[in-house]
Amino acid sequence: MVVLRSVASLVGLIIGGQVELALRPARRANQKPWFLTTRCDEFSLTVTEARHLLPVESFSLEGERVQLGWKWPALLLAPLWLLLAPKLLPVLLCLWLGAPGGPKAGTLEFDAVVRETDFGRGLWPAVWSDVLSTITRSSLPALLVELAETGGAEQLSGLGSSIPASQCAGASVVGSKLVFEGRLPVRGQDSLEYTVRTGVKPRRSTVGLDGALLAAPHSTLCFEEPELRLSLGDSGLRGMLPKMWVPIQSATGVKLPPSVWLRRAAVSEAVAGLSLSGVISLDGKASPAQDDAMGRDGDADGDEGGGPSRLRLRPAT
Repeated sequence: MVVLRSVASLVGLIIGGQVELALRPARRANQKPWFLTTRCDEFSLTVTEARHLLPVESFSLEGERVQLGWKWPALLLAPLWLLLAPKLLPVLLCLWLGAPGGPKAGTLEFDAVVRETDFGRGLWPAVWSDVLSTITRSSLPALLVELAETGGAEQLSGLGSSIPASQCAGASVVGSKLVFEGRLPVRGQDSLEYTVRTGVKPRRSTVGLDGALLAAPHSTLCFEEPELRLSLGDSGLRGMLPKMWVPIQSATGVKLPPSVWLRRAAVSEAVAGLSLSGVISLDGKASPAQDDAMGRDGDADGDEGGGPSRLRLRPAT
């Protein structure tokens, strides 16, 4: 459709990327017009090389026999709001946020890639800082206190019993690990700088990371098997010795909405970033088929059920 191509081109111009939008309206008798709730026999949205606004560089959404409600297409048409009715934009925004989204049904499969170059923009610095804060408060202070008691970290005496939030000064991809450069403020002294690397793993369970029972199964992007880098020094003979990675007994994660099933999460130098894939339930309810795909035992590990990414990505540089 000309309208779809025009909308895709306009959205792509705003986000600084390439957008492909395709849908095949449902043709069924004795029902309201398809566009009132966006009933589609096929729906596909692909964004690649996005440079603005979005927290990911590339993502795709695909589904068959879905009912999206009116908010999804209204969001895609948001650029037209700016062009045709800029004065009504506040009213339209309040309507979009407050009004019911209409009936929704079906599932959308998603693939997303967060490049290493995007780790420092959007919401990611806050996510990485929260991850480091959780790891720091549960594991790193104990190690540092032990060092301080033996006289090896006198500069940490200002920490006391209150551990402040860490700040992520940098994030990168090395092999299949995420490497974070953390900074821990110390009251009245220079900040403590440290390096942590961790793997990622999808998890779906009725038990939270803190051991509490959840009302319904949730997917979590887990940061597992974190390791702290220790160095004997950066100068002289000590600087020639290899850096040591010491496992620390801590794990944390980002809890996802109940309507999101994260099937695959992997860090790879091939894509120079973090790749994610899974399923979004539009009506927010689990289906038996999806629960079977994620595993009856409540956990989804590694690449199980993920399959290859459908995104057509440019080579990592």
